Parts: sequence; C-alpha cells; structure tokens
Amino acid sequence: MINVLPILAASVFCVDQATKQVALRALAVRRAPGFRLTLAGHRGFGPSSTPALVALWGFAAALVILASFPGLPFDDSVARAGLAGALGGAAGNLADRVRRGVVVDFVAIGAWPPFNLADAAIVTGVGLALLSLG
Repeated sequence: MINVLPILAASVFCVDQATKQVALRALAVRRAPGFRLTLAGHRGFGPSSTPALVALWGFAAALVILASFPGLPFDDSVARAGLAGALGGAAGNLADRVRRGVVVDFVAIGAWPPFNLADAAIVTGVGLALLSLG
C-alpha cells in the first residue's frame, strides 16, 4: 500500500509555491466586495531567526511523523491527512522565509489579515487533526 501522506504534504508545498510565484509575477491589487487579492509579505520573526525556524520546522516535522504512527493519538486517516497538509504548508512558508526573507501573502477576505495557501493548509490541517481526537 502506498503512503499518500508524503505525497499530500509535497503537493501542498508545490501548489503553495506555484500560487506564490503567480502572485509575485502578475498580481496587482484587485478588489471585490469582501474579497480581494493583494500582494503582501510578512517577516514574522526577525531576519536572524531563519536558522531557528528551520530547526523548529524540523522538530515539528518529526513530531508529525511520530504522531501518525498506529496507536498514537493521530493514527486515523483524517488526522494524518490534516497533519500532512499542515506540514506541507509549514514547509511552503519556511521556503519563502529562507529564499525571500518574507512570507508571500496574497489573499485577503474582509478584515482578515492577508494569507496564502500554506496558511490555509496549516489552519485546516491542524483543525482536522484536533477534531479527530474527539
């Protein structure tokens, strides 16, 4: 049986990076009622913290992999898919930090701060994993 979780994480990463490239190349501020696409970036932690973020991501990746082993809290398929999506999203944002020094955000809805596909995958993935515990 093929383990689809690494494929899911890699797919989230690749689609996130592709959408950010499109946003960087072609996006001008476009507005619609309640929804707009706008190019934004955030540094998050300070510029010198990139090595710490890489270490933190590696630690989180190890935890996600360990948590998905049978018999542990996140051993059902929904939880594992959520964790794989969150891991792929975190990798996408980390890649931005390492390559560009900022995370590229381009979707804004209402008063919500701009975000990207990686952010959505992280929130959705963690939410699915936590919901599977109950």
